[in-house]
Amino acid sequence: MHLRKTIDSLTIIVGLVHNAAQDFLMVVQMMMTRIVHICCYLLIRHHHEMKTAHILIITGMMIAFMTSVLGFMQGAAVVHTTSTKIVRSWRKCVVISPRERTIWHKIRKSIKPLGIKVGSCFIVKPITVVTIAENYFKGTIRLLLTFKKKR
Repeated sequence: MHLRKTIDSLTIIVGLVHNAAQDFLMVVQMMMTRIVHICCYLLIRHHHEMKTAHILIITGMMIAFMTSVLGFMQGAAVVHTTSTKIVRSWRKCVVISPRERTIWHKIRKSIKPLGIKVGSCFIVKPITVVTIAENYFKGTIRLLLTFKKKR
């Protein structure tokens, strides 16, 4: 029974953190992505008009935002993948008594894998990280095409 109390308290803590940060994560991720797009646009279109110090600052800011978003998303994807494997591995657990079997069966049914939801849209998985990295490049290209230089 001590295991069940631990799982219940952990579930409550994860639920509280998840509910508090759910809507906040999507807005922050969207803002950081837009900042990276703008930095890329500035570096590509206006690099010849900038001083070297400004280029270095903008490049550093772009790399910092990009790696922080992708790093956080990768961490969230690893948590989701690992917790899915753990919950699946509980099926292989060997139990001796019928009482243990019923307890483990109830625990397995009640616990879902941990996943960080971004808004109410999606749970972060490993493919999400690749999609976000791809969207950095697509967004920059769209910005460049939208704001063409007039000759």
